Amino acid sequence: MNALLLTSGGLITARVMSAWLSAGNRIAAIWIGRRHKRLRPDPAPKLLFPSWSVASLTRRHRIPIRQNPDLAHWTGAENEIRRLGANVLIVLATYQIVPETVIALFGGRAVNFHASLLPHYRGRRPLQTMILDGKGEIHGGITVHRLSREIDQGGIIAFRKVPYDPALGYIHWEVALARTAGALVTPELQDYFEGRLTALPQQTGAGSYRELREEETTLSAKH
Repeated sequence: MNALLLTSGGLITARVMSAWLSAGNRIAAIWIGRRHKRLRPDPAPKLLFPSWSVASLTRRHRIPIRQNPDLAHWTGAENEIRRLGANVLIVLATYQIVPETVIALFGGRAVNFHASLLPHYRGRRPLQTMILDGKGEIHGGITVHRLSREIDQGGIIAFRKVPYDPALGYIHWEVALARTAGALVTPELQDYFEGRLTALPQQTGAGSYRELREEETTLSAKH
């Protein structure tokens, strides 16, 4: 299988890429969208931990990276996807909204990795908002689900719980989540793409959508 990745980088992306490529699949390209000029810097030393580095993986496998136009208004997106020969779409840690016309090109083979146990904590910053709400121990985990028009509401392919442990801290949690995301590629995601696993619909009206508010990211003096 040949995947197009929409991502901004990070540990979860690196581990999913590594597992995907190790299973004998290919990556046609990485699209980072107009919000980012480049992939986020790798937190792991590239020479010591190349399978944890998006930059190392893209160099080793000669994967092109593109700052693509807004998918909702890019009239050439469908032709470019066909030109790449991508038959799978994998979305990870991105601000890009994928329109139905692009999702439809993949015929059910468009998926998203989300860092919470859906349907809880839909939205762009689930890790930070779970910590702020004190819910990381309950809803922390990785869910891989079908991409849909509604944000983070597509049918669930697989999930695994990864609770937040305040004693170990955020970095330890992020590493554990990345390992778990990579482990979901085989067999679960592979089985889904090959028709051996069915995505189950999320419960209508269940769960939550949470945005990170500006005041929650701003430090202020105490009086």
